[in-house]
Parts: sequence; C-alpha cells; structure tokens
Amino acid sequence: MIEKKNELRKKAIGILSQVSGSDFDKWNISLSKNLNNFLSNSMLGNKVIGGYAPIFREPVWMNAVSENSRLAFPCFDEQMFYRLSQFSELEKRVDFGFEILGPRENTQIIDPEILLIPGLSFSPEGERLGRGKGFFDRFLENFKGIKIGLCFECQIENGIPTEEHDKKMDFIVTEKKIYRI
Repeated sequence: MIEKKNELRKKAIGILSQVSGSDFDKWNISLSKNLNNFLSNSMLGNKVIGGYAPIFREPVWMNAVSENSRLAFPCFDEQMFYRLSQFSELEKRVDFGFEILGPRENTQIIDPEILLIPGLSFSPEGERLGRGKGFFDRFLENFKGIKIGLCFECQIENGIPTEEHDKKMDFIVTEKKIYRI
C-alpha cells in the first residue's frame, strides 16, 4: 500500500511540475471562483475557515474569501493545531524543514469549523493522498466540521489506496467543478 501511495505521489508531483505558469494562474482563478460560490451559497455563514499557506503548486485559494472572513492557519508542534489569523498577519516560519507562511505565536488557538485541505491527489469519492507526513490525518481524527479538499482536475485520481486512519473529504473543489461526497 505504501509503495502504491508513493507511486501516486510521484505521479502527481510530476504532473504538477509540468503545468505552465499561465495555466496554473488560470486554474487558481477558476478554483477560487468555484470555492467562493460554494462558500457563499452553502449557508456556511461566519464560520471559522481553517486554511493553509500554499506550497509547491498547491491551489492558491485566498481570493475565494472576503476580507471579513474569520480565518485560521495551521501550526505544527508534535501535532497540528490552528491559530486565528488574517493573510496580512502571516509571517515566514520554518515547518516541515522548509519556509512557509504561518500565524504569529501570540494569536488565539481555535478549532476551525471548515477546513480547506490540500492534497497531491483526491478521488471523486473523497479519498485524499497527502504528502505522507500524516499531520492532516491526525488532526482529522477528532475534527467534526466540514472538510473541503482543494486540488486541480489533473489531480483527481480513481482508486487512491486508503488505510484506516485516512479520512475522506466532504467536498472537493477544483477549477472545473465541485465534487459533493
């Protein structure tokens, strides 16, 4: 199972690395529109949205939410947790051994009600293939809110192998459509 997951990870990274900058920009605009429409039309109100700071070719979703949205971003210690923060308040930090944007350490720890979750691949049935560190899987063990996977249509893959600890998404938003699981 681990070998199959690693094969799929390499495949997804290879596909993403071949996407042109202009296509990546277009896809992000379309994905953000789809996510904005979904969040606006889903009666999700003023719930706290747990987002992420995109790394290598992950969807850039920030244009999908209003400036008034209540946002939280992950922090990593031995486990993942979220802190309230706006985009403008994020600062450079080192997590996973490389530099990413994250919330300041003095901001409030909070449990988001909606999570935006990146992945290397997702299946139409809501299965997720992450980067293999298990941070999201461990966090999702006790998460009771709405799980929204974000990816591009080229990352949709049938038959992602799953293990007992893997959690399915409730929705997947791509640049082309919204998958309702």
